[in-house]
Amino acid sequence: MTSLSKIDLSGCSKLDKLPENLGNLRYLEALIATRTAVSQLPSSIIGWKEINYLDLSFCNLMELPEDLCCLCSLELLDLRGNNFESLPTSINKISKLEYLYLSNCKMLQSLPEFPSHLRYLEAMNCRRLQSLPKLPSSLEELDVAELEIVFGLSWPSPLFSSKFVFTNSFIQDQNAYNNILADSQLRIQHMATSLLKLCYEKVYNEIYAIGFYLPGSEIPDWFSYQSSGSSITCKLPRDLCNRSFIGFAICAVIVFESGCYAHEFYVSCDCQFGTKYADRVKFECHFNTVSEANMVVDADHMVLGYVPFCDTWLGDGDHTTASFGFSPTRYFHTADPIEGCKLKCCGVCPLYLQSVMNQLNTFNERFSATNEDLPEIMSEECAKIGEFHDAKISGSSSGRSEENEVEPHPKRICRNQINAL
Repeated sequence: MTSLSKIDLSGCSKLDKLPENLGNLRYLEALIATRTAVSQLPSSIIGWKEINYLDLSFCNLMELPEDLCCLCSLELLDLRGNNFESLPTSINKISKLEYLYLSNCKMLQSLPEFPSHLRYLEAMNCRRLQSLPKLPSSLEELDVAELEIVFGLSWPSPLFSSKFVFTNSFIQDQNAYNNILADSQLRIQHMATSLLKLCYEKVYNEIYAIGFYLPGSEIPDWFSYQSSGSSITCKLPRDLCNRSFIGFAICAVIVFESGCYAHEFYVSCDCQFGTKYADRVKFECHFNTVSEANMVVDADHMVLGYVPFCDTWLGDGDHTTASFGFSPTRYFHTADPIEGCKLKCCGVCPLYLQSVMNQLNTFNERFSATNEDLPEIMSEECAKIGEFHDAKISGSSSGRSEENEVEPHPKRICRNQINAL
């Protein structure tokens, strides 16, 4: 018995407690106890060192133990349809956790910090939820040298995204929604940096887009380019291959007609880089916006995310504009429209390394937000700040004086050009 690797107790509706001796199953890899009456986990779960799949959906769990962090091999945790108000803070210590399901936890009010490896979080119909997952106290940082290595590699374009789905959540709390908008820039910046850091550490073998899907009807103010409708074009920084430029934040608001049923569908993001010679390079990524069968989407929703940028996707060329087009479609790689669903508005904002973004935000606070030329001025300021940032790092590493650090560095050329040398 101690060598069992899988236990399936699905549908045992009268089972209200798991045996304590389950902890003796040292080789247990999967436990499925969906639709049972289990109300708590045994303390012996600390013995489950090999378990990677744990399904406790639609049980009667009122709380989860801090010992959950002992499940060091856990990759998928399904807790849908339970009655707890919060998750243990120790969950962020489950370093291998990639998939977490919390939909229909109708008492859930808050989310802790999650492991950096988490790639899929589903928390639909959590109407009492008041916030997105807590940000870490110390944000991940990436320096120019590390970014140079990451973007110097040959990556496939990001067809798919890491997904955090909150369909029909936060609906009851306007303050919660306002707080989400307020910290959205910091959240996207953090997640983008963490992703690139993991790529640098070779934890991931791909760079992917990051997408949140949640109720919302307006583009956050910090997006420097905004437009009604489904498309937008922005001017690129003069130094597109500046070593501080990491990609774009994107936002698209989707309007649903009353009573619209929306099962799984995609928001496609097409990006085209144009040059002054009208040449274009195109790539696309898809934000999967999951919902349940026959679930009514009862408010406007938005995709808020990060689209990475790699020099190798562009090749040679003096790219001056980036055009983004967004479209909700029923299936991946199709143009099949969704009846009763349309795209209301969209926004784009260039992203840089955190140190550069801090300086740019300081500049933005001093500048009048009503100035019509603000996006172009911000773009130029990004390039200036990025150039100074690169020169400073290059200078400090070579021991040069601060006076020389602001001078253009002779090696400040595109990363793909460096690779070609």
